[in-house]
Amino acid sequence: MKKINKIFLLCTLLLSFFLLSCAKEEVHAEFMDPMEIESLEGSIEQFFTGIVSQDEESLENSIEEAYAFKEEVLYNALTNFKNNRKELGEFQEVKNSIVTKEEGEYKFHLVAQFEKRALDFDASLKADSSEFTSMSFVPEYSMEEKMASAGQNLLVGMGMVFAVLIFIAWIISLFKYIHIWEEKHKEKKAKRKMPAPTAKAVEKQVPKRVVPLIEKEEGISEDVLSIVMMAAIEAYEAEQVVENPFKDAKELNNGLVVRSIRRRR
Repeated sequence: MKKINKIFLLCTLLLSFFLLSCAKEEVHAEFMDPMEIESLEGSIEQFFTGIVSQDEESLENSIEEAYAFKEEVLYNALTNFKNNRKELGEFQEVKNSIVTKEEGEYKFHLVAQFEKRALDFDASLKADSSEFTSMSFVPEYSMEEKMASAGQNLLVGMGMVFAVLIFIAWIISLFKYIHIWEEKHKEKKAKRKMPAPTAKAVEKQVPKRVVPLIEKEEGISEDVLSIVMMAAIEAYEAEQVVENPFKDAKELNNGLVVRSIRRRR
């Protein structure tokens, strides 16, 4: 029981150290004069209104100017706003704005209402007002829109995975044809390497005609055996007789025979 308590206490301490290491340091806002806050709020609202009220051509010119002067923060922010403009609709009003000073920089947070949805604008400006260190235009989406977007991303991702798996399966199914092609290729190579058959090999392959041997049996006279042999020879020769091709030729009265002669090419 004591060992279990010690292990539990050790795990609790480790978890506490982990949470402390992951905790963010609190940043305390510096004191600002109310007049300064009011002036900065008016300036940032004017700056924001000037951007969102531009038409497409003016906004494109502002993006090109930011690119020409190498203002990376402003260029990325304006490009992001241009891409999300269709989802926002027309600008209506600025709901509220907050200005704070943290770590020597002015932090601006502004909420604006557009035709289709609200927009969160955040920016960081150096204390000497020389340049912006960060800027973002983030549209606010409802939970239904976030779930729908997540579902679309899920379907697209799963579709891509299944498409890749089907393609891999199709490639694997072609391996059997590759094996068949390799076997045929090997057979062709083997046939090319085989030597040409010689005359002796051809003679060995041609089967010889086997002449049956007639043995003399006891009780059969030589005369009977010779008669049987002669009859067999005559029957064999009768089968081998070639029919005369000129038997239908016409004979003349003078004893001459007319035959048709053709030259063979």
